[in-house]
Amino acid sequence: MPLPLRFVIETIVDRGMSTWRREYTLPTGEVVASQPGDLQPGDVFYRDWPDHQCPWWSNCDGRHLTAVLPNGVHWDIDSRANNCDQRGETTHRCWVRHGDPRDGTLHVDKQGHTCAAGGGSIQAGNYHGHLHHGGFTLPDDAPPPGAVVSPTPPTAPPAVHAQGAAPTTYNPLLGFWEPLP
Repeated sequence: MPLPLRFVIETIVDRGMSTWRREYTLPTGEVVASQPGDLQPGDVFYRDWPDHQCPWWSNCDGRHLTAVLPNGVHWDIDSRANNCDQRGETTHRCWVRHGDPRDGTLHVDKQGHTCAAGGGSIQAGNYHGHLHHGGFTLPDDAPPPGAVVSPTPPTAPPAVHAQGAAPTTYNPLLGFWEPLP
C-alpha cells in the first residue's frame, strides 16, 4: 500500500535577519507544522526560491514542489538528479510531474522532456522508491529498482550571485538557498 500524499501550504510568517519562520497549513487553514522538521512523511508543498532564482533550469518560475519522503528526507522534486546526464541542458526535468498534488493525482516519471537518469525513482538515505498516482511506493509495493537518483544541491546559485545579490547558503533540510545572516 503506497504512502498517500497530503498537500500543505508553506507560508513565511516572519522574515527575520538570520532565519525565516515558516508555517504549514492544510488548505482548510489548520496549522499542521511550525517548522519543516515537523512535517510528516507524505506531506508535499510548494516552495519559492529566494528572488525566484532557480539554479538548475532556465525555464523555471522559481516555484518548486517539495515532498517529504517516507524516511523523512525532504525532496525537491523539481531539482536536478545527481546522476543527470544532461547537466549543460537547462530546460528538461530529471523528474517529470503529472497531475496535481492538491487533488491527490501527482505522479512523477520519465514521460516528457527529460534526461536518461534513472527510471523516475528517487533514492535518498535509506529510501528508494517512486511517487506514483498520489503516493510514495513502500518496500512491499515498490517496482523493481531502476537507477539510483537523488537530488543534490548545486555548487552555487549562479543566477543569484551573478546579479550581485547578498551572499547565500544552501540549507539541505529545507532544500534551497537562503540569505546568510
